[in-house]
Amino acid sequence: MTITRSGRAVAAQLACATLAALLAPAGCLAQATSDLWIEAESCKDHTFSGPSAPEDFPGIVSGDRILRLWKDPDPGPDGYQARFPFPVDRAGTYHIWVAASMGGTSPFWWRLDEGQWQHLDDDTDTDITGAFGVSGVMRWIRLTDTQLQPGPHTLAIKVNERRTIMEHAYLLYVDALLITPRNIQPDGLLRPGDLLNLKPPPPEDLLPVQRAGTPGPPMLQGSSVGSGRQNRVLVELGFKLLQTDSDHLTVNETEPGKWDWSGADAGLAAAQKAGAQWQYFPHFHWAPDWLAKTERFVPSIGIATGRKLRCMSLWSPYLPDWFDHCYGAMAEHYGGGADKVAAIYLGVHGDFGEALYPLGFHPGEKERFGELGTGTADYWCGDEHARKDFREAMQRKYGTLERIRRPGARSLLTGMR
Repeated sequence: MTITRSGRAVAAQLACATLAALLAPAGCLAQATSDLWIEAESCKDHTFSGPSAPEDFPGIVSGDRILRLWKDPDPGPDGYQARFPFPVDRAGTYHIWVAASMGGTSPFWWRLDEGQWQHLDDDTDTDITGAFGVSGVMRWIRLTDTQLQPGPHTLAIKVNERRTIMEHAYLLYVDALLITPRNIQPDGLLRPGDLLNLKPPPPEDLLPVQRAGTPGPPMLQGSSVGSGRQNRVLVELGFKLLQTDSDHLTVNETEPGKWDWSGADAGLAAAQKAGAQWQYFPHFHWAPDWLAKTERFVPSIGIATGRKLRCMSLWSPYLPDWFDHCYGAMAEHYGGGADKVAAIYLGVHGDFGEALYPLGFHPGEKERFGELGTGTADYWCGDEHARKDFREAMQRKYGTLERIRRPGARSLLTGMR
């Protein structure tokens, strides 16, 4: 049998691909394009918590499993680490991507071979694609474009910082790694079979879309203060206001006359750094601990249950002076010179301070306040001041109880007795 020169080339390529597949560690796939795909749960050299169970995340991550770190004890000086070995069969520029959690989980460090550790958090400027997977926090993150020589290499991931929310654990999810010589952009849930269909990233200098008609004045757009990278993207998209929320369940007056503006100041600084104006969303209707212990605190009380919320009754006679006190402190802190506060989000009541009547369903109320955070549906107008106001309003409108007792008006008797 005669083998032509082109046939020899094809045979050589097949042999190289087969050899690379044999040399690859478990979970590492060598495509004909020299793409290398590593399922993170196949990692054998790690101090993470370990692979998730197949039934935990079916259909939302590659292989239905991830490598998960979720620990509370502080790690040693090397942090919690996972090391992913992979082979390269030819020299060239390789694009290295990792599908991992970002936002709400721990920042992490990564290192290629024995190079320098590189830090990655929400402020890192790199290519990050859309969300998928566990709790919608998984992203494809481009770690680097780098020259690699043929032979074995190792990508290491290290975590030595706690997440900043909720239980403050060391927490990271890793789904897969992609090492490829092709300039392609993974996005969303991918499996090895999807690699050949991936496209290059879109060019950065796309022409603006021409629109018909004459545009009117631009709408003022606002969003919440996020990471430095998120803030910069929002400003580039035309957002003018970036908002900081105060604690949704208390006021930042930690004791009489002593205010903690550190969280608000950080939001102001982040907005200014991104080139945006700053909006503040105070929650002055939720009593701080010290005020809740005084007679000046009138809680919202449920008509049906008699239970109480930590937020102040709308009918409290102390409420106007309290709001004046809070906004006065805010003016004292931010007033004078340049106007630092471009807008204030005003709300009367509501589970999150919006202009809604309280529902009693804030997820953190019961844990923080016990009876004063009921998580119970009710009409929260049962305090003595609210009942008195209702009686007086009904008397002004109807004059006597006899007029209220006419057919069709029986529901109005509640609160009159």
